[in-house]
Amino acid sequence: PKERRLIMKLDLILCLFSFTMYWVKYLDQSNINNAYVSGMKEDLNMKGNDLINTTSLYTVGTILFQIPMMFLIHRYPTHIILPIMDLGWGFFTLAIYRANTLGELKGYRFFVGVFESAFYPTIHYLLGSWYKPSEYARRAGVFYFGKMLGLCTAGLIMSSCVRLDGVHGIAGWRWMFIIDAIITMPIAVIGFFVIPGTPHKCYSIILTDEDIFVARKRLRDANISIESEGPKFFSIGLWKKMFRNWKWYMFVLLNILVANCSNTSSG
Repeated sequence: PKERRLIMKLDLILCLFSFTMYWVKYLDQSNINNAYVSGMKEDLNMKGNDLINTTSLYTVGTILFQIPMMFLIHRYPTHIILPIMDLGWGFFTLAIYRANTLGELKGYRFFVGVFESAFYPTIHYLLGSWYKPSEYARRAGVFYFGKMLGLCTAGLIMSSCVRLDGVHGIAGWRWMFIIDAIITMPIAVIGFFVIPGTPHKCYSIILTDEDIFVARKRLRDANISIESEGPKFFSIGLWKKMFRNWKWYMFVLLNILVANCSNTSSG
């Protein structure tokens, strides 16, 4: 009963939050394409490959900052890091509505990517810290549904924003970024209170001491170590171990190739 109660709480605070944030992430990520065909192209005088270059800068920001984030999340409280990064991406999503030149748009999209960089590795780190391997896949699947929901609803939100075209002198595509930010920021603030940290360093106001004890015991019984300190970024041994492991090529590299075939947000 204690274990079932713990898992129920984790499903509510971790799975539901990660699902919601992934939905918001894909609203903010895919809205650039909807805005492009809804007036942004003409207002910012975009031509040729301008849209592709803008989305590429977003991706560059995400990739560059994901690497240090994978090391920082082991050392600093996740319930602080992730919500702060979420607020940052909400702020720069909002800033896009003020963009009057292509250069401004590219700069704002780059920083949206920078602040979104923490989300994906942090959520998987948290799920892997609390759930056993046999429980992980289903939770990660629920988390992934948020992406599909974001792709489905971004167009619906844009179609509603078109009706706001001209309200307070603001174009409809600009309203979309305002509304996206209004959705993003409150959920980010909720993260300060619901993200539980890890079993080793738990900061949750929802989980009790008994819940944390049960969580640690579950992991020990499954031969999963409760880490005290994460890997060092400049550890040559760590990088050698990773690149010499066949699993990296079988799963990570293959996944990269598969992801390159998914053009849902590339425009």
